Amino acid sequence: MTGVPYRDTFWNVPVPVEVLLYAGALVAIALFARGFWQRIRLWRGGGPEARFDRLGERLRLVATEALGQARTLSQAYPGVMHAIMFWGFLALLMGTVLATIDWDITLPLFGMKLLQGPFYLFYEAVLDLFGLFFVIGLGMAVYRRFVVRPHRLDAAARFAGALALLLAINVSGFLVEACRLAATRPPWAPWSPVGWALGQGLLAAGLGPGALRGLHLSLWLAHAALALGFVALMPYSYFAHLVTTPLNIFFAKLGPRGEIAAIANIEAAETLGVSRLEEFSWKRRLDFDACLECGRCEAACPAYMAGTKLSPKQIIVKLKRHLHGELPGPIHGGLIDPDELWSCTTCMACVEECPAFIDIVDTIVDLRRYLALSEGALPSTAPQSLQNIQRAGNPWGLPAADRLRWADGLDVPVLAEGREVEYLYWVGCSASYDRRNQAIARAVVKILKAAGVSFAVMQEERCHGEVARRLGEEYLYQTVQRENIGNLKRYRFRKVITHCPHCFNTLKNEFPQFGGSGRAGSGRPSRSTRRSRFTTPATSAATTGSSRRRGRWPGRCPACGSSSCRAAARGDSAAAAAAATCGWRCARKSA
Repeated sequence: MTGVPYRDTFWNVPVPVEVLLYAGALVAIALFARGFWQRIRLWRGGGPEARFDRLGERLRLVATEALGQARTLSQAYPGVMHAIMFWGFLALLMGTVLATIDWDITLPLFGMKLLQGPFYLFYEAVLDLFGLFFVIGLGMAVYRRFVVRPHRLDAAARFAGALALLLAINVSGFLVEACRLAATRPPWAPWSPVGWALGQGLLAAGLGPGALRGLHLSLWLAHAALALGFVALMPYSYFAHLVTTPLNIFFAKLGPRGEIAAIANIEAAETLGVSRLEEFSWKRRLDFDACLECGRCEAACPAYMAGTKLSPKQIIVKLKRHLHGELPGPIHGGLIDPDELWSCTTCMACVEECPAFIDIVDTIVDLRRYLALSEGALPSTAPQSLQNIQRAGNPWGLPAADRLRWADGLDVPVLAEGREVEYLYWVGCSASYDRRNQAIARAVVKILKAAGVSFAVMQEERCHGEVARRLGEEYLYQTVQRENIGNLKRYRFRKVITHCPHCFNTLKNEFPQFGGSGRAGSGRPSRSTRRSRFTTPATSAATTGSSRRRGRWPGRCPACGSSSCRAAARGDSAAAAAAATCGWRCARKSA
């Protein structure tokens, strides 16, 4: 042994055992490739979907979310647990690959030893520390799943087996290293802190060189068998998510989360919605395969927390097992109950939480589309609301002529052909008809007028039908959208503002699907608006002075015109404006 630190890859391993290792590796890799090819064939059995655009953005997403575990770390205990397991596994995998390159490529082909000297010492220290993190993460996982047992996790035997296999691989690797270091006692042994500490324990137990060599070879064989078994089993087990989840993140939806894809050429479409596995796209099938079964979607779902039949996790898990032939169909009425689908509020909380970036809501909407368009099986209260949207332009069936009654006495400008304004104020159904919400629209108008903004409302405004799309009634939605967009194109304005989040999402993210501009704003004023001054009658020198400064509070509330309400007392025009547009009442101070 020279004085230069180096890796003796097959120390104490006979040549026939080395040959057996390479033969086993070929078998394991063949089984790995066969298993994932079978999965790829399942994915390719789905319909087309464009997900190969914006490659740079997709690679950055993989770097931050798959490698960096950004979304996973949004929850403290499970985030840290999974991150240190993943990073530990990744470091050990890279270490194995580097050792293979060192022994099988650079040394025989170029006569160059990579793993020697200071680099080898760094390599050993990093692998030992990350291996220790991996064991700690596995311990945290066992404690959480089988001791704490949160409702969203299954304490099934297959998860216990997966954790036990990973633990056995890692611990056996440490023991192999410990036997080697205890038997050879190189001066650089402390650079492998875990293996060195275990080796000192073996020496303290009285094991001599012969016993250490025999134990080393036995443990080496066990470690190799476990590691190769892991590689071979990966595509056929829960470990498949180590490949499918990063893939799904790469092919994630990069557009706005609130946007739901349209049914193209709906008049001539052969199928409306999804009723069979064959009608899902390849990406949706990959979604099912990428599910970690972590239950984060379930924990975030308001419908699940309210006690409905819906569990987003179970929807995806059942479709995953159906994809692999483990659960029989049909999907509707067999695999998935209609009440599960109708309980979804399409709030996207599950999508925002999912660390695998699964488009859960899009799947639910596709399944709803079949029920709504092909079966006419809507929930009991939905048909009347949809009929009202079609007939009267609002979900309650109230007269279209009353849509602008909220503006009585405000002298609200109305769009006219040939006249351009900076903003179209899209009021929405709720603020147009509901008495409480009408106060929001009136407050917005007062603020816009006080700020000197060029704006108008549209006489022909009607419900944009968002509720129809999310219920699955895509035909009605597209009909309403084309009518709205046709009316909008008659007028000249630069942007649209709205205080309603549903209107905002539809106008900005879904109108462009049908030729709309999508230039919607959530009520944040433009730069010119932010610089404008509120002009009010001056009642004192202090009020006059403050009102002359750009962006400063004029001393009166834009919602009620009073200088004695709570908003005026705060002296913050932006906060008061935001509060007023959210329906907050000024509530003047009592004398």
